[in-house]
Amino acid sequence: MKPTRDVYSLISSDNTANPFKKYGWEVITSDSGVIIQKYSDLLSVIANVSYYNSHYNLFFRGQRGDFINPGGKIHNSIVLPTIYRPPDNQRRLLKEVKELRSKYLQFCEDCLVKSILERKYINNEYFTGFNKLFSYREMKWSILQHYEVCKTPLLDITQSIQTATTFALRNNPNEYGYIYVIALPYITGAISFYTYEEILNIKLASICMPKALRPHFQEAFLIGFFPLSDIRDSLAIFPQSKSMDFSNRIVLKIRITNIDKFWDTHLPTPETMLIPPSDPLSEVCDRVKYELSVEYPHENVFI
Repeated sequence: MKPTRDVYSLISSDNTANPFKKYGWEVITSDSGVIIQKYSDLLSVIANVSYYNSHYNLFFRGQRGDFINPGGKIHNSIVLPTIYRPPDNQRRLLKEVKELRSKYLQFCEDCLVKSILERKYINNEYFTGFNKLFSYREMKWSILQHYEVCKTPLLDITQSIQTATTFALRNNPNEYGYIYVIALPYITGAISFYTYEEILNIKLASICMPKALRPHFQEAFLIGFFPLSDIRDSLAIFPQSKSMDFSNRIVLKIRITNIDKFWDTHLPTPETMLIPPSDPLSEVCDRVKYELSVEYPHENVFI
């Protein structure tokens, strides 16, 4: 995918009076991250980054750690969709792992459609917007990824800095959480395809029924490489190709201190809003995960 251009950002080593300057994505992602100790300060920084980069639509991704590319010429952050990530303690994505992930993804896609149809015809429960799943494979991927059913070619992001911050610190044993600010073109609909940037962006709330509260509460979006005609093709060219890595869209890397007083007078997103207890789409996805484990009982389906 094409990298960002004309980006204003901060880096941790710049202590000048006006630290917002033009940087390339390589400098931003190889930086250790700007340390922020209070949520109110974080909001101020985000406001400035949004102002200086108004030609981009900014999204956020919260993580417990900063994952560094061990084999690159520069030791920069890597931001890969789950299906392209090497398993823990491995530097490469092996051929057999690629084939297994592709197989599991196809099974989950088919099972997702089957499970929704069963609820429609047996329980008389209609899922608004379901017909789109037949037209766009990416729609199925977005649901499977967001509900953590299996590894997919899509990456979770959000337009809510509160949600991203909550995820960065949630159950985090480390000293810092990390937030990546990701610059994308402005969205054009429920699913946006950008041919020049080679990116697709799915607004999950626009394809999920209103009862599925989780995507709505989280302001969830899913991004991926475009065009992606066959998942097996994309796995075949990775890791030789950098086209699946979203690190070149990062305009700011932030380290937030993992301390109770970070939130100051603000509050993190409540757990009941992050993961609502009553969600019919979550029940469907739990069924898909169960069917996956039954179909392949002797395999590590989450490899």
